[in-house]
Parts: sequence; structure tokens; C-alpha cells
Amino acid sequence: MLVVNNKILNLAEVILTSPGSIHEVSTILIDGRLQRVYKNLWSSLRQFWLSAVSRYAEDTYVVYEHQRWTFQEIHHRALKLASLFSSVYDIGKGDYSSTTLNRSTWLK
Repeated sequence: MLVVNNKILNLAEVILTSPGSIHEVSTILIDGRLQRVYKNLWSSLRQFWLSAVSRYAEDTYVVYEHQRWTFQEIHHRALKLASLFSSVYDIGKGDYSSTTLNRSTWLK
């Protein structure tokens, strides 16, 4: 049976989201509703990814069976895939697309 100590959880939240912390929260108006949001988020998922690639370039990011790829290797593959979408399928900024992966065969 899982026992949850709410006092400890509340204290952890206060510590993690306090002013000056990386997970600091603030309250802003979004679509007419007040929302608690993280203050120090990246401006986009792209900025988050580029930051991670820069910081952890040589660290393992994906493990598939007995193979390993670093952040930099996956980033390079993502750039190649984006180039393919652009040049072959004329998919560009603002277009919507969907992809599926067949058991990660694209990693091989």
C-alpha cells in the first residue's frame, strides 16, 4: 500500500517552485483564466531541444536493443529527416504532418 505524506509533498513543492529556483512558478492570465506556470521555461520546444543537445551532446539519449545514440547523433538524424520532408515532400514551417515509426527501424 502506498502511503503519501501530504506535508512532505507540499514542502517539496514549495522548495522546488520558490522564487529564484529553476522551477519557479508565477501566475499569469491565459485565455481569461489565471494559471500557474513555470517562469523559467524555454520559449519553445525547439529551444529546449537545442539547449539539451548543446549541454548533453555526447551523452546517451536513445538506447534501442544493443545500440546507443547520443543527443548529437539523434539531432543530426532529425535534421536529415527535416531536410527530407522539405526537399522531397515540400513540407515547411507552418505545415502540419504526421509520422509513425515502425519499431524504430529509422534508428538502424
